[in-house]
Amino acid sequence: MKVFQRFSRGEAAPVRKISSLNHPRYRGQRGASAIEYAVIIALIAVALVAAFSSGGIPEALNTFVENISNTINPPTTEDP
Repeated sequence: MKVFQRFSRGEAAPVRKISSLNHPRYRGQRGASAIEYAVIIALIAVALVAAFSSGGIPEALNTFVENISNTINPPTTEDP
């Protein structure tokens, strides 16, 4: 169903009705259930294991931290 909205110049423009989310099927849902949270946590865990098992991310993080450490405290060289 289209609803018409008037603008300041008197022009009418079609605007889609957004009340489809007010359908009785959606009214009773209040939020995520424990099962949905468990699925989300499992997907995040699988993604983290896949990311860190490849070896690229830990090495990149180590290099990043070393670069910051060397910038803050430059390595000292001993003069003989």
